[in-house]
Amino acid sequence: MGGKRKGISSSLRWSVFSRDGFSCRYCGVQAGQEGVELAVDHVVSLADGGTDAFDNLVTACKGCNGGKGARSLKNAPGSDEVIGRLKDRERTLREQARAMSAAIQAEKEARQAAVNLKCAAYGLEEVSIEHKEISRILNLSREFGADRVLEWYSLAAQRGVKEWDAVRYVSGIARNVREEEGEAVNA
Repeated sequence: MGGKRKGISSSLRWSVFSRDGFSCRYCGVQAGQEGVELAVDHVVSLADGGTDAFDNLVTACKGCNGGKGARSLKNAPGSDEVIGRLKDRERTLREQARAMSAAIQAEKEARQAAVNLKCAAYGLEEVSIEHKEISRILNLSREFGADRVLEWYSLAAQRGVKEWDAVRYVSGIARNVREEEGEAVNA
């Protein structure tokens, strides 16, 4: 009989993608992930008598679809399994989003604590502080403890070290303390 095979319509292709959550039914990759290109695949290949009926079509990534060739895949995961995978992925993404949100909030609070530390040391409501100094205060606080760093900033203020130069002064104290502690360990 010969002739050209009629392609799957755009609306049918979209319906299959939508039903399958824009994810490959074989490996689970999703549209929008880097390098992922989706196609519509026949569960029972046309060569084996399959049709373009909605229930014989599944979403497949180019890799899975190309590797399969014209063979039928009678064991393609069902819609319930795909939906289950998508719900698991959604749950995981929500947990990751909550964790990221908590980490961002903790970082904001830590940065504010660094600003508060310098304000307390200089007895001011507002201080001049740059991003690098905030990072330095946080690192020193992790290494030596916030109380010790506050003492050092307070010492800088008592000795008349200008607010904008305090981080250098405090870093010098930290360096001296490290050297002293290193000598004590080696003695």
